[in-house]
Amino acid sequence: MSCSGSADQTLKAKGATGSSEVLKAPVLRVYSTKEGDFKFIAYIVKWKGTEVVVNDNLAVTNFHTGDSISFFAQKLELKDTKLLGHPIKTINFQIVPFNESK
Repeated sequence: MSCSGSADQTLKAKGATGSSEVLKAPVLRVYSTKEGDFKFIAYIVKWKGTEVVVNDNLAVTNFHTGDSISFFAQKLELKDTKLLGHPIKTINFQIVPFNESK
C-alpha cells in the first residue's frame, strides 16, 4: 500500500473538514484511575458555559482542581459520511500536554 499527498488532501478528498483552537480554562474536577502501570486522566472544564471533558489520552499531566490548563477544541465534519442516517459532526477536547502553566 502506498501513500501520496498530504493528510489534508486525503481529508478533503473524503469530504472532511475541520478546525481547532487552543483554549485555556480552570479545572473544575479531575477524573483519574490506575490499573497497574496503566493510567487514565481527564479534566472537567467550562467551555462556552457548558462543562466538558478534556482528555489526556497519553496520561502525562497531573493538574488539580483550580489549575489552569490549555486544551484543543477540535471540530470534525465528514460531509460524505452518514451514520444511522445522520451527518457526522463532532467536537473533541484534548489536553495540550506541554502546558506551561500550573
